[in-house]
Amino acid sequence: MQSIYYLKYYRKAIKLMLAALTFTLISQSAYSAATDISVDIYTLTGEFQTSSVYNPAKGIYENQTDLTNPILKQEDGRLFLKDGFIPTYNSNTDAKHIGINLDTANAISGKPIVKLENWVSGNNIGINGNYLSNFPRSTETYMLNGIPYVIVSAKGSSTGGQSNIPGNTCTSTTIAITAGLPVVTLSTPQPNASETGPINGRFQIDLDAPRAQKITVAFTVSGTAINGKDYAKLKKSVVIPAGTTSAYVDVSPINDKKKEVSETVTLNINPSSAYTLSTATVASVTIADND
Repeated sequence: MQSIYYLKYYRKAIKLMLAALTFTLISQSAYSAATDISVDIYTLTGEFQTSSVYNPAKGIYENQTDLTNPILKQEDGRLFLKDGFIPTYNSNTDAKHIGINLDTANAISGKPIVKLENWVSGNNIGINGNYLSNFPRSTETYMLNGIPYVIVSAKGSSTGGQSNIPGNTCTSTTIAITAGLPVVTLSTPQPNASETGPINGRFQIDLDAPRAQKITVAFTVSGTAINGKDYAKLKKSVVIPAGTTSAYVDVSPINDKKKEVSETVTLNINPSSAYTLSTATVASVTIADND
């Protein structure tokens, strides 16, 4: 009788162990499904496509390098929160074949990207119905073969995630990235500053269109007001982030006790190989005294 009792006990224990193991496997499977995503990575190889062009002077065909069409290494695989990117397939392609320009190729090089439609639809499946949102994603949209993609990253991701609803960081903003050097323009949306308050003046530096990479615009400050004495010291450059077109330089007057006439702060955009200058590259802000 005692042996039968122990046999029943062992059978019950084994059933409990199997049930626990099954639950663990299901949980692990669900957790895995909730923390990975299918992505593509296009990486610049440093090489460019060539084409055969007829040279009438020599009477032969010659290979000509197309510097607008870089060769890309394409990798398909999965991006995991903990393990990063694990490739499953790779091949070579080129920018024109997938319908992108050189700026876009530079912008997405080496970064995991995912179809925007997959991102949105994928938010309706997985744990709590929002697992793709566990991965941070860019607000920029890149068109590959006419399909919108977004850059995603395992860095900064979490198992909590956010659902893709209007108003949060998962919503999409389409930005057209323009090739070529940007044209820089300077203006003064707030040309009048004052020691009373004080009230800040403001310079605005604009690009003609968004670019895939940040643009650093250098400038020189002059005028009758002294930088760092009559107003908070200004740096020598400002950064316009990728995908945006504007940056601001604020003139913050220092309220001293000296009686002065109105003074000026003049900003002059410096030439650079990173951009071209428009006709509007010099502007001034006037600081009114309050003594």
